[in-house]
Amino acid sequence: MLEFDFLPNSKLNADGTLSEANPDAAHRGEAIFNRPFAGLGDRSCASCHVPDANFLDRQAHDIGSVSPAYSGARAGALDTPSLLGTAYTAPYFHDGSLSTLAAVVEWFDETKSLGLSETERTELTAYLETVGSADEPYEKFDAENTAFRLTFAELATFASTLDTLLPRRDAEHILLLTDTVAADLAADASTMSNLTARPEVYALAERLAAVGDAARDDDWEAAEASWTAFKTEADAIEERAF
Repeated sequence: MLEFDFLPNSKLNADGTLSEANPDAAHRGEAIFNRPFAGLGDRSCASCHVPDANFLDRQAHDIGSVSPAYSGARAGALDTPSLLGTAYTAPYFHDGSLSTLAAVVEWFDETKSLGLSETERTELTAYLETVGSADEPYEKFDAENTAFRLTFAELATFASTLDTLLPRRDAEHILLLTDTVAADLAADASTMSNLTARPEVYALAERLAAVGDAARDDDWEAAEASWTAFKTEADAIEERAF
């Protein structure tokens, strides 16, 4: 969805090149970004992240970041993501395994044998951070309007699908939802600013998991009861969930 509405970035020209106002390190990083490398099949980073096309090429590539499901499988091909706005979309890669753009540069340098020096890594990172920045962020956070609060609202919205799935006794999609959302809620709780409310969020994740457990056992009365309890408890702690 982010590709439909890129944030304004005055550090970039209309063709995706850096404006003159940027630091020299970022400009040197731009040159590295456009440099062909043998480890990339004599292509450059810009071959896929095309600057004048919103840093996209609308193609899928297997860069080796996904382990194949079986010998000979080609399931590792992933769509090229835009670099615009990436300052606000960490962590990176399909599995969120890299926490910073510097880590992304390091991964490519090591796995593709690019042969970058430490200075060049720093310069390429500076370029990516410049491309990925914006004049204003997607959302401004403060002590209580935190990233977790946004995540909490999103996960609660996903969970509300149970209002439709439970009456249908749709165990397949209930399990898909509860297994995913409960795990995400528990994982994201570790980022909370309000540490006193963190145990309540962990308990809330367990309550959602209980819905799935009951559905798996075909105990729909228990599933309904756990879902009702989840909604009540979620409403009760919403103001403390930050």
